[in-house]
Order: sequence, then structure tokens, then C-alpha cells
Amino acid sequence: MLPRARALESGKAAWDRPGRLIRGGWRSQSGSRNPAAGAVLAGDICLLTLNSMSCKAAMCAVTTVLWCFFGPGASADPLKFADTALEPVKWGDLAGWTADDHLAAFGAYQTSCQVLRKSRQPRDAGPIYSGLWDVCRSARDVRPQNAHAARAFFEQNFVPVRIARLGDLEGFLTGYYEPIVQGSRFPNPEFHVPLYRRPPDLVAAGHKPAAGPFPNKGALIGKRDEKNEIVPYH
Repeated sequence: MLPRARALESGKAAWDRPGRLIRGGWRSQSGSRNPAAGAVLAGDICLLTLNSMSCKAAMCAVTTVLWCFFGPGASADPLKFADTALEPVKWGDLAGWTADDHLAAFGAYQTSCQVLRKSRQPRDAGPIYSGLWDVCRSARDVRPQNAHAARAFFEQNFVPVRIARLGDLEGFLTGYYEPIVQGSRFPNPEFHVPLYRRPPDLVAAGHKPAAGPFPNKGALIGKRDEKNEIVPYH
């Protein structure tokens, strides 16, 4: 998202920071995967908030991206990205925008803002981070009672922008999300497939139990045989 008063230019990007995994999210209720059919809401730095109960898959190719940025705390200089075209569009151009669950989206946005609210704004923060920091703080006391009020918050504070490489019609966005699924501690007709904890004899080469989280990549994982060698776990 970009501030309403900020000019849009192409140029050198001066901001890059990995995203965080958070809970909550939303998608267009149309369910379309057409790049122009939906918008992605970034609630934290390069952050997607997608819920497995309301999103079948993270968007792959998106043309219209809502980039988090807030005007009052930002510089008046044009925001620039290398070899990138930024074109403001209207909210009405976003397919499914009016039908989305904006109240749920606002809840996800508030969750994603928790980390920024705990930190101080660094003096050398770039325009994107400063914008994220400002809008998250301004949303602290906002309590929309319905989807209309939540939608108004987004439309009053953000501007949808079409982002793509120069000469391309479609943009590409990679995001991360933490799925949230329904479950039960006891089996019943609805929840009858068990989800087991990690077996105690499932080990990773070079990993000690007290050394930290179990590695999920880059390690040989299996079980030890009678020769104390790690073999595939069956």
C-alpha cells in the first residue's frame, strides 16, 4: 500500500526484510486465482496473513498488491523500486473487494501489528518500515464493529497499487502464512484422523535433543539402526 499523496516512480529499492509468520487472514470470497482477481494484504514487513480455513493456497501471481504504507510519517519523496512500475488503482478495480470479510482481515492485521508496536521506530528506518510502524500504532485503538467500518479503515489509510516489472502485465509475490486448522482432543465423527506427535526415535544427524527446535531441512532425518546409523524411518 502507498500513501494517497505520494508520487509513484520506478527506481532503486532501499528496503528488504524477511517476513514473519502470523495467524489470521483473508482472501477474495470469489476464490479466483486470476492475478487481477484479488488483493494481498501485507500487515507486517513483507508479510502475508492467510488462514487455511479461508484460503486454499497462497497467491502466486498477483497483479494488484496492497503494499503497507502510511502517509503522515513518511517522506514526501517518491517511493522507488528498481525496474518496477507502480500504478495506483481504485478499490473498485479489485475483484471481490466489496464481498471480502474485512472485519476478519482487520483482526489479522491487528495481530500482525503486535511486533511493530513493541518496537521503537529506528531513526534510519526506510519509508516502508516507517509507514508500517505508523499505521500499526494508529490502529491500536481502532475497534470496528462491522465489516463496513473495517473496510473504511483500509480504504482511508491505504491505497491499492498495481506493481509489476517494467514491461510486464503481471507481478509476482511470494508470501508466508501459518495455517490454523480446526481439531479436537478426542475422536468424533467429524475429527477422526489422528495427528501424532513426533516419535521419540525420530532423530536428525548432529542434532541434540536439548539443542533447540528439531530441524526441518538441511539435515539427515531418520532412525538409528543396530549399527547406530541413521536409516529411513518407516
